Amino acid sequence: MATQELQWMALPYDVEKRDGATMLRVAVMCLPKLQDTTTADNTLAEYPDFTDWPLTLQGILIGLNIGGTNIPPTDLTPVDDAPDSETWKAIFRPTTLVRPFEYKPFTDFRIFSYPVGLVQKTTADLLTSLAKSYVNVEPLVPPMGNNVGGINNDKLSSVGAQDPALQQLSQILLPYIETEKDEIQLRSLKQRWETEGRNATLMMMRQETAPKQQRDVRKGPVEVPSNPETMLERPVSLATPVGQLQMVEIYHTPRNYAVDGVVNGKKLPRVQRVKPSRPKFDFHQVVSVMRDYPVMLRRLGLVRHFEFKMPDGMSANGKIRVNVTFPSPKVGTKNVVPWTAYRLTTSGDAAYWQFLPRPDSDSEIVGPVLCLNDTTNYDVVQIDVDTSAMKTLNFTRAVVGRLKKTMNTRDQKADASPPAVRGTGLQLIRVNRGLKLAKSLIRNAKNYNRLVANEEVTLYADDVLRGYRIDVFDAKDNAWRSLMRRNLTLKFPEAATPALRNTGVTVNDEEGVLSFAATRPVSPDPNAMRSLYAHETIAQWENWSLVAPRIGSFIGAEDELQPDQPTQSSPNDFEYRVDSTASIVAKSLPRLRYGRKYRLRARIVDVAGNGPALDELNPLDFTCATELITYLRWDPIVSPTIALRNHPIEGESLERMVIRTFNESDDETVLPPIEAPSLRHVFPPMASVETCERHSLFDDEVSGSMKSDMYDIIVKKTGKTGQPADVPTQWYERSASGGLVPLGAINTTPPVAKQQNAIRYPIAQVDKAVSPYLPDPMSRAVTFQSVPGMNANELLEISMSGVSTAAITSATGVVTVAFDGLANWPDVESILLKLDEGTEKPSWDAGTKTLTIRLPKGEQAWIRFSSSLGTDQTEADTRSALHGHMSTLNKANVTGGALKAAVRGLSWLITPGRTLHLVHATQKPLKKPKVVKGAVKGRWFDSTNARIHLT
Repeated sequence: MATQELQWMALPYDVEKRDGATMLRVAVMCLPKLQDTTTADNTLAEYPDFTDWPLTLQGILIGLNIGGTNIPPTDLTPVDDAPDSETWKAIFRPTTLVRPFEYKPFTDFRIFSYPVGLVQKTTADLLTSLAKSYVNVEPLVPPMGNNVGGINNDKLSSVGAQDPALQQLSQILLPYIETEKDEIQLRSLKQRWETEGRNATLMMMRQETAPKQQRDVRKGPVEVPSNPETMLERPVSLATPVGQLQMVEIYHTPRNYAVDGVVNGKKLPRVQRVKPSRPKFDFHQVVSVMRDYPVMLRRLGLVRHFEFKMPDGMSANGKIRVNVTFPSPKVGTKNVVPWTAYRLTTSGDAAYWQFLPRPDSDSEIVGPVLCLNDTTNYDVVQIDVDTSAMKTLNFTRAVVGRLKKTMNTRDQKADASPPAVRGTGLQLIRVNRGLKLAKSLIRNAKNYNRLVANEEVTLYADDVLRGYRIDVFDAKDNAWRSLMRRNLTLKFPEAATPALRNTGVTVNDEEGVLSFAATRPVSPDPNAMRSLYAHETIAQWENWSLVAPRIGSFIGAEDELQPDQPTQSSPNDFEYRVDSTASIVAKSLPRLRYGRKYRLRARIVDVAGNGPALDELNPLDFTCATELITYLRWDPIVSPTIALRNHPIEGESLERMVIRTFNESDDETVLPPIEAPSLRHVFPPMASVETCERHSLFDDEVSGSMKSDMYDIIVKKTGKTGQPADVPTQWYERSASGGLVPLGAINTTPPVAKQQNAIRYPIAQVDKAVSPYLPDPMSRAVTFQSVPGMNANELLEISMSGVSTAAITSATGVVTVAFDGLANWPDVESILLKLDEGTEKPSWDAGTKTLTIRLPKGEQAWIRFSSSLGTDQTEADTRSALHGHMSTLNKANVTGGALKAAVRGLSWLITPGRTLHLVHATQKPLKKPKVVKGAVKGRWFDSTNARIHLT
């Protein structure tokens, strides 16, 4: 039999001093719970009061009780528009699905989470240790040593004892490497999850058309854990660095798996998935969704706002609840009216008075905000911790795996540079969120049990908390700005009235809300995958609104590129047809820029969508805001882009420059000149529009507003004009003689069949080329290390103003060549690198912007090229303050000359380099070989080989 329970909540949200009187405002929210004896699906027609709730609401009397003082309905003045029946009917119909309400406590679920701050420290500690041991030299697995046995995964340190050359690296990596026990434990968990995931997939395939199983609705009290710690899932120990990294991988391990299937007549593993079906929402779910749209709660009559005069003698801290009279419900009705604890502040400046739900004694809420300056509860990070953790774990696995395969061979030597850190915007972290979620679920379950037992319940701010609104304080502007402001329009294509269909419901400059969300895997088996996933990142500001979609194209559901769609439309066959359009409020957002200082603040929002407005908080009160945070760049400044000047000759590639001497004469004194020098263009590396924006390159320095030509620059440099925003490319195929032959014209793509045996290189067949893309503004010069003709600790510094020499802390000679100044950005010209013959030092031709490096006949060299943070030491020191890894170098005690060299392009951490191979080939050896001593070692019995040694 259909029954209904209506929970009425009084939610204080505002206080004003007007005409000598203190006026209070309260939102009254109705939470309908449509019930039945079984879980069989019903329709809304079986609950007649809710076929037109705004009409039903007209016969309900609403008053308030404040600590025993009754406020009659006649003393309450509505301060919002009357609920609208047409809007209700545009969403809910008599045929609307109703699944009888059943409380789901989730207290029997296991919660997965991991400590973001601790994991960030773990990955940072590894980088610090490597930076300390490998100062301006890439970490390297050294060449093979002598008498080295096999490597043991559990005892990597033993390798150091056998080969001291490996000791330094092994001691650093040891805490981050999985033992055999760790590997077995993790593998076992993943195998178990894969089995569960495949079973769930098979069940979903079988049950797609299966009828729903009915049972009696559970209405009694729920079981509540005595200790929230028991709800946390900890499959690995978080006491060790490797355990922390593994926990991140476990958190991101999928729980639903594809099953084997047949493709083109061939059985293949993991190819068949359950296509996600569109969920069928019921009445309660739609009501829950409407909490994201406070304007709809008001239009539907689920929330009413009232104003009344403050009663005499009202205490600053007390309780308030709804007095409701529902005279003639059409089905059995139970009205539940819990108390709401409130706090009333009427001292000081009236603009900042507050009348809000009161937090409990152990709450993180202080007044109208979450207390973000308590570092035991909140933190702010600027890097992608998830990616860093998983890349670090895979990095150590790769190093160990390679050592296992190459130990004591010539292939043992390998680059051991750790993966790069990816910077993000400002992320707000809720520390120990998994435990806090468990406590919240237990708290909610206890309140539910009190309601079931008909006990009196008092709700506090945490109990009625819907979410929070994030504000940003920019120290440069000295102002708070909200990230939540938006303009919203909702249209109802199937509404009866043209106004709702065509004009819809529009609210300008409202604020959205973020919530403490959690996710869970899907399984038809109610006893499987009972897990909740709660990430500690609760907000991430990436220089845009947190409640409105970005402008521009996006990736669709099938991984296809979709054009900009400001309006989100529901499918034509969807029961609840609503088209939403959300946009930011013009000039409302702060700007995220490298080097600026920011604070974050989180204003609380109740379940009715109300909370303190931005201007209702004292802008000078930073009590519960974060400390000032300098926003830094963490992404590496990658090596400059290399492009061919001419088609490559035999033996050349993009990063191998070859010059040739055809010394055909038998006379060793006859050495002809080279046939031709080898040339390469060097461009600053490419940067994204977002990176350039955060470097303030689109900001007018005087007005602070965007430059008038910003859009034209972006269009020109990002390929939106029909021209590729990159260096032209040429496809080559290998000739019979081994050389590279052009395959078609420049910027033409050969057939796919031809591409399989071809290679593509960037090429600019001009002496001066302008960067066709947006150059990275942090790459102010190109740095060459191990340059032939240069001595250790010698620096040749080339800028637009001339050439100078200086000392630099480097085991090899260094040359830096400045790119064009930022005044020319983004039209930065390339530098021409020329390989010629000779033994002289490098030389510079300012007129052609050509750096000439010389190499003797028969010699080869490997030089590293990377980006420098400045055209000179002063600029490099200044601009280095924008990079986050300067703190890593400081923690690693990299100081003095080593630190100065690091910002000039010698740091693998900040400016990772690439290798350019220089070759001066000759047709034959420059001198005839002369045998001084020879020996032949005899063969062993039955062997067929002999060894010849010549000196």
